[in-house]
Amino acid sequence: MSMSMRNARVTLPALAAIGLLAGCNTTSVGVILGDPSGLALRNVLQSDRMLNVAVGVNNLDNQAVRGHVDYTMYPTRVRRESWNPYWGFGLDYVADANENANNDNVGVGLRVPLGVSFDSSGWDFFGQAAVRVGENNVNVGLAMGLRFSL
Repeated sequence: MSMSMRNARVTLPALAAIGLLAGCNTTSVGVILGDPSGLALRNVLQSDRMLNVAVGVNNLDNQAVRGHVDYTMYPTRVRRESWNPYWGFGLDYVADANENANNDNVGVGLRVPLGVSFDSSGWDFFGQAAVRVGENNVNVGLAMGLRFSL
């Protein structure tokens, strides 16, 4: 795989994430660890609805780039002052950046994240499990992270 192809596979998801959040007022930026591990962004669309974006490596033991974009919401009946469960739906992206990988090893699938978020003094700590449905498989990814409101 050429260097330009590898750069495109890393850069395109990052540009898509930035584009989705451009012009938004309430944005949080931080890190996510798990699947993926990398950059985490959140935009609060309404008091109970968010747009979550993450871009990073698939796992720490390989070079696959993974990203997701999720529309998430807090169920209003179980919402608390600081701890808030959430659920949503979104898209999952993965591309193998390994030199020996087949150029067709890029996939897009659907995601259903379920998680909990703790918001305090501009900080947002979260943990989630996400069911992912790809072309040929169904799996669960786990992640946790920390974001700070800008």
